[in-house]
Amino acid sequence: MKALIGRSNDNLQVLERWVATSNWAGFLAQDAAIRSNTSVCIARHRSVFTALADEAKGEAIKKMCSLLEKEGVALDIAGYRAAPPACASGAAPLWTRPTSKP
Repeated sequence: MKALIGRSNDNLQVLERWVATSNWAGFLAQDAAIRSNTSVCIARHRSVFTALADEAKGEAIKKMCSLLEKEGVALDIAGYRAAPPACASGAAPLWTRPTSKP
């Protein structure tokens, strides 16, 4: 169990290092004390995105999710069909659970 928890923490640290150097991404849960180490949401914080109307945000997210899925690097991150794009807020969920490799 300790190894599984450690792997989840390691996966989260990979994302934390990447977000720290990103000029457009941040954590939806900005407070590290409440951030999950198994299911993380990355949000677009760049003003060019946040200034868009909700419909345009949704289209941008759909395009991004489609591209990531075609590249085989992120599957099923667009959210549920009946829900707004996983991200009217510009957030994309990422799994960092112990079965995921960094």
